[in-house]
Amino acid sequence: MKKGRFFNILKSVLFFICLALCAYMVFTLVWISSYSVLVADDFSHGLEVGAFNEPFFPYLLASVRFVKATYFGCSGAYFTMFLQALLSPINHFGLSQLRIVMAVNSCFFFISLFVFFHAVMKKYGIKDRTVIMFLITLVVFPICGYQTYPEVFFWFSGATGYGFPMSMLLLALACIIEINEDNKNAYFWLAIIFGVCAVGGNLTVSGAGCYVALLIILYKVVRGRKFPQNLFCVFITWFIGALVNALAPGQFNRHDMIDDSGLHIGTAICNSFIMVKSRWLDLLGYNFLLLLMLVFICGIVIGKERDTFDTTSLIFSFAGLLTPIVTAFPLALGTSKAGIPNRCAFVVDVDIIISSMNLMLILGFIIYRVLTAQMRTVVITVLAMAMLIYCKYDGYGLSDFKTYELNCQQAYGVYSEHYYNHVEFYKWVKEQRGQDVVVTPEHCPYGIDNVHNLYLFNDPNEWVNDCVAQYCGVNSIRTDYD
Repeated sequence: MKKGRFFNILKSVLFFICLALCAYMVFTLVWISSYSVLVADDFSHGLEVGAFNEPFFPYLLASVRFVKATYFGCSGAYFTMFLQALLSPINHFGLSQLRIVMAVNSCFFFISLFVFFHAVMKKYGIKDRTVIMFLITLVVFPICGYQTYPEVFFWFSGATGYGFPMSMLLLALACIIEINEDNKNAYFWLAIIFGVCAVGGNLTVSGAGCYVALLIILYKVVRGRKFPQNLFCVFITWFIGALVNALAPGQFNRHDMIDDSGLHIGTAICNSFIMVKSRWLDLLGYNFLLLLMLVFICGIVIGKERDTFDTTSLIFSFAGLLTPIVTAFPLALGTSKAGIPNRCAFVVDVDIIISSMNLMLILGFIIYRVLTAQMRTVVITVLAMAMLIYCKYDGYGLSDFKTYELNCQQAYGVYSEHYYNHVEFYKWVKEQRGQDVVVTPEHCPYGIDNVHNLYLFNDPNEWVNDCVAQYCGVNSIRTDYD
């Protein structure tokens, strides 16, 4: 067999392995997330909307009123609150609707990620399908393989606040990359539409979007010696949308409820670094360093004829590493704390994964240019040996692979049974309409790992208990266990 033919066969095998692994990870998360259940804010927000099973247009008006109330009450995230109301399961078809929304949220995120990734690969001039499939698998793996991000993929309020806006942002950035600077083509208008939706989500998403858009504009100015007016129009639109979100009376009301001593910018900057450091350490606690080395080697291997990457590209790639800091800053400013909830950790982690892998790929391209063929072979050999040693001691094994864990649990029906237990629970509670319901252990669905679980309190006056009681039409509800 000729050497070229053997090499092509190996590439085809690698392509299908990566394709199968990627499909396995994405399908598993979409499938399991369809067994999500209602939790906390899912009830309170739906009850605030106040319209139940109404025709579309009256309900649309109710959703707009809800956005107005929350904008002046507790949040400026106009797109998030609109989705929260419009898609609210408790106002329409309950858990069956929730299954569809959560599956769509997971699927939409990965579709957006693939669209964004394709736009980047196209801009980098990478056309080899095996290389593209290999790199996208390296991006998807840490998102699916380390954590399940239960507050994004298994919680309706998290999906509307972080999942959908993050997906919109990835699509918007893909459109920015594709914009024709000579005229306002379709990508220009799509970038504005998707971007305005994205910056209307949680402020962590808003901050990331505006910062990355600004980096792209500055890069084009430096490289092309020409001011990209179309991109500047997009950025200004996004920035205005982000300001509408950030300067909402509801944002200040929310901050005052958490910390009424005022805004502390210096403390927020320090806390942002602490948050990002914790997320880096968390990722490196798995095998993320191995993935970065693989991306770096891939950049060296495919670096031939990619002479458009220079010191400017490298500087902006390093600037991209600050994206997680900018992402964490609104959270740190709003809470005056260094703790980062799982839903915000998701946005920061995606930033870290994409920005660091982009940097390693650019470094690989540049190393190809500055080293001789012999030195490149030495570098790749040393890295391969380091990777073998790292694999032996990093502590990450098949049992740590979250996608595998989810599949093993669902093989025993853990997630589907958990979902249907909630269906029976609400049916049982609603049968006691107008009464004071006491929930015993045999009635309340048990909590399970990797998802966001329903919680109730012994005190019937707790806000969660009160919301569940209103939803089910009972006088009150409480638990009789700790």
